[in-house]
Amino acid sequence: MEENQKVAWCTSMSPSDYDYFMKMKAAGVRAAVINLTLGLGCWNERAMDQMMAAKMAGMTISPFHLSIMDPFFVDEEMVAFSERLRFFDFDAGNVTLALMPTFKLTRARNTQLINQMVTALRATGDYTVDICVQVEDLADGRIAPEDLADPVNLTVINYDDDDAGYPGTGTWIYANEFAGQRQLLGVDFYQHYTAPARPFDHANGVYIAQEGDSWRLVAFQHGMAVRDLLRMNSAHETDEIKPGQWINVA
Repeated sequence: MEENQKVAWCTSMSPSDYDYFMKMKAAGVRAAVINLTLGLGCWNERAMDQMMAAKMAGMTISPFHLSIMDPFFVDEEMVAFSERLRFFDFDAGNVTLALMPTFKLTRARNTQLINQMVTALRATGDYTVDICVQVEDLADGRIAPEDLADPVNLTVINYDDDDAGYPGTGTWIYANEFAGQRQLLGVDFYQHYTAPARPFDHANGVYIAQEGDSWRLVAFQHGMAVRDLLRMNSAHETDEIKPGQWINVA
């Protein structure tokens, strides 16, 4: 695992004390993705303490919602999640939907539900919405990220293999234990969660490239499809990005 590219996914079963977060920081964890809500109206009661500990440890923080994808209640789930986002002052930035489908729906129906949830969230804030899924749900075709209306950073849960197990994975959750506690850990291939804020000239719609940037990373950081970014810059994905280079992103 690359140093500084590890991310902790914190649930109601994860520790919330500062010392534990500092242990994770020492192990290379630089970001915490913290669960706020589960299903219809259930809350992670440790969320506030986890956010405080992550902030004190100097980690980047993002929120996520765990959805069972009940076709009758996805809108209500997004209302409950949006309320918690506002409560914790997350009115912009990246939010993630962790998807645990419990109904035997078709691929097309699951795609429709995910698009419905993404649209509902974006109507309430300036969010980039991404998805987290189990590798089994990708392998059997129940969820197909390539069918979604908007590009996403794909986080894949796969504890039982030597890699994420699905092409195009942006973040791989590879472990569900750390230091004897129930804690999910992932590696953030494109630095979607772990990268610091990227310099952006809002007046001119350009991004100033940093050391280590790639077209795919810049696209993910700005919520764009790679093909659109390349088209806007008359570039090919094999073209090298140099630090200080101006890249059109809007």
